[in-house]
Amino acid sequence: MKQKIVEPYAQALFTLRDDLDLTQLCSLVKEKQFMQILLNPSISKANKMELFKSFDPIIQSWLEVIWTKKRIQLLPEICEYYLQLCKKKAGIACISITSATVLTDTQTQKLEEKLKQISGAKHLECSYEVDKQLIAGLRIQLDGKLLDTSWQTQLKQLQQFLNTYGEFTS
Repeated sequence: MKQKIVEPYAQALFTLRDDLDLTQLCSLVKEKQFMQILLNPSISKANKMELFKSFDPIIQSWLEVIWTKKRIQLLPEICEYYLQLCKKKAGIACISITSATVLTDTQTQKLEEKLKQISGAKHLECSYEVDKQLIAGLRIQLDGKLLDTSWQTQLKQLQQFLNTYGEFTS
């Protein structure tokens, strides 16, 4: 649901200008204290907008719209989605990979080569995480899609199948 709200605001700015550098704004809104200031009703909107005085006028106007529509609390997600759109335009795929154990350099290299082919991206930005609960296999998140080959998920699916037919109870 949140994604349906976030997308149009990021897409609107991206359609207007796809060359804006929002990294500074994204860094600011990721800070809990900064967002507390923006969401504080005792601070006037004019004072809050002063914080963005150094930003491009288009960004300021865009922020006005977000404020008017009372979506300022979603600003971190909106900024992040805008950056994703920019990366996608530049041919960069952001991929999150979770494995049960730390992958070797060879495994990482082969996996990234395959993911590059699958995604059609020129470049990859991969983030790696280890989750021992997976038992074995991988979870790969790419463009909002999840490929889950973990044993944990396969065992859960098997258990659900068996429970459906009354053969197995935990």
